[in-house]
Order: sequence, then structure tokens, then C-alpha cells
Amino acid sequence: MELLIARLDRAATEHETIDLKAWIAYFVLDVLGELAFSKSFDFLKTGSESDMPPIKQHVLLAMLTGQTPWILPYVSRFLPYVPFPGLQKMIVGRSNLRQLAITSVNARIASDSQRQDLLGKLLEEFKSGTDNKGRPFDIVDVQTEAFGFIIAGSHTTAASTTLLLWHLLHTPEALSKLVEEIDNVGADNAKEGVFGVSQLTALPYLQACVSEGYRINPVFVMPLLRTIPNGGRAISGQYLPGLTEVSVCNYAFHHDEAVFGPDLESFIPERWLDPNYDKSGSLIAFGGGHRACIGRNIANAEIQKLVSSLLLRYKLELVQQRTAWSTSPHSKVKQDRMPKTTSFGVSELEGPLLVKVHRRSNSL
Repeated sequence: MELLIARLDRAATEHETIDLKAWIAYFVLDVLGELAFSKSFDFLKTGSESDMPPIKQHVLLAMLTGQTPWILPYVSRFLPYVPFPGLQKMIVGRSNLRQLAITSVNARIASDSQRQDLLGKLLEEFKSGTDNKGRPFDIVDVQTEAFGFIIAGSHTTAASTTLLLWHLLHTPEALSKLVEEIDNVGADNAKEGVFGVSQLTALPYLQACVSEGYRINPVFVMPLLRTIPNGGRAISGQYLPGLTEVSVCNYAFHHDEAVFGPDLESFIPERWLDPNYDKSGSLIAFGGGHRACIGRNIANAEIQKLVSSLLLRYKLELVQQRTAWSTSPHSKVKQDRMPKTTSFGVSELEGPLLVKVHRRSNSL
């Protein structure tokens, strides 16, 4: 956090326009490095997008193979020889990402750190030769899990944070309420201008904003297919034969008025503060059931801590024009209420989030 604050302080002093989307991505990846491998990736120090791991290419390839699993046996065997530049970029990106995971694991082992990080438990099992169920567990298993850490723990969190800030910056009333709440709590509770995780419970409007962000723009939009068992099943009164593949589009679900009520293209955190609005169990931004994302609590805490700490210290001023979906005259979606996004299995804000940063007079 200190490195991010130093960079934003410099931007404020020099009246510089910055791409907040990029700096959030650098921050989230560096935090992931600390949590998973006890060592930052130092993207905040370099500030170079070209140094970022090619997560997009991997996720796109994973989405394609996930929707057509029958091609998996042929991916490593034949795809490297298919002369399509876009496909080759995905394959090279996946290989580079895999090498980053291997390098990170090797560096963590060489450091012999005693710090409790996400990799620590896996290294204990690696040293014992078996996992907690007695199955063989070798270095490749550790590298595979590390690969998953980098994929799952970075881009989705950064994209969710960026989209949340987009909505706040385009909804001045909500932003003003959130800043007021942060100021009221932060004066006595934020250490050196940064909220601790335990202090976030004192910020109910912040939690409502985060929930509304998950609802209005869930970022993991890749369909997770399930197969109907033999004999078929009835879903919502519709019979589906066995072996039919089904999935739920979380974006469409989160914008279903029958579930979440009216005005779902508007960012309205207040809906989550209504004691009669018990919809938290219907949010599936992290999936649902026993296969829901195991890192959701870490991601949620990271988003809340980052947004609250930024708004306590800075006033963010949008620089670029408001962006929105192109809508037809017959669309019910009003201009400027929704951001343009691009998706490669994970949705993100299209283009940069350009802002000017101003130090607030009451910031530390």
C-alpha cells in the first residue's frame, strides 16, 4: 500500500493524469505475490504494463478449451503448429504464465521463508510427499497450484475494484455518502490513512457499494457448464434430457428483476441496506455452492480495504468522457449508466480509467 500511496501522492503533486485501472492491477498483483509467495512481484515499482503476466491470453484459451473439452487432448499436441497469430499469442502467453509460476515457486523454496503464506501449506505437503488425503504430491502439483493462485487471485479482483470505482465516480450521490462514512470512521480507526481488515465492519455503506458492484458488473462471466444426469431433470418447469449441458449467466441473473428488483442498470447501494432486501445469497459473482471461489473472502477484504483507503486520502476526478454501452433508441438502458466492458472469460472495463488525483485536506 505504501508504494501505491507514494505513486498517487506524486501524481497529485505533479497534477498528473494517471490510469487508475493500471495501477490497481499492479497493486493487486503485488499483494498476491506477498500473500502467495512472501515476495512482491514489484509491478508497482516498475509501473510497466509490458511486464505484466499474460493472464488475459491464458483465460481466453482456458475459456475456449473449457467450452470444448473434447479438444484438450489436441491442445499441446497440435495447436502450437496452427498458423493463426491470435492463437499463437494465447499459447505463448500461457507458457510464459506457467514459467512465472515455476519461477515463483522455486524462489519461495530457495528463500526458506518461515512466513505463513498461501504456498506454505503446499510446501509442507510437498516435503512430506503426500497431500492431506494421502495422495502423492510432488513439485509439479505445487507449481500447478501456484499457477492457479496467479490466475484466480489477480485479474478478477483488479477488474472488480476498477468497475466499482467507475460506478462510484459516475454516481456522485453514492460517492459522497461513502466518503462521508469513511471520514467518520477513518479519523479514529485508520492507521496512517489505511484501514485494517477488522475495521471494515464499521463501514456498512462501503459493504453495500461492494455488493452492488458485484451485482451490476460481475467480472467472472465465463459459463461454468454442468451436465444433466441420465434420466433428465426439470429446471424451472422445463424438462431437459440427460447429458444436456447447462449453465447460469451470472450477468443476466444479476439483472433479473424477478430476483433483484427494479432499476438494475443503476448503481444503487442503498438497496443492500434495506433489512427486507435479503438478496446476498443470490449473488453469484464468485459462483455458488461447494464449488464457489475459495478466495472470495480475501478478494472482498482487499477490495474494501483498497477503496476505503484511497477515498480517505484522495479526491478522484474523472478525466475522460463518460463511457457507456451504445444503446438503440428503443433500449431501456439509459446512456452513461453502464460502463463499456470487454470480456475474454473475465470481464473488465474497456480502456483506461483516467483520473486526476487530489490530496484531501483531512488526509494524513
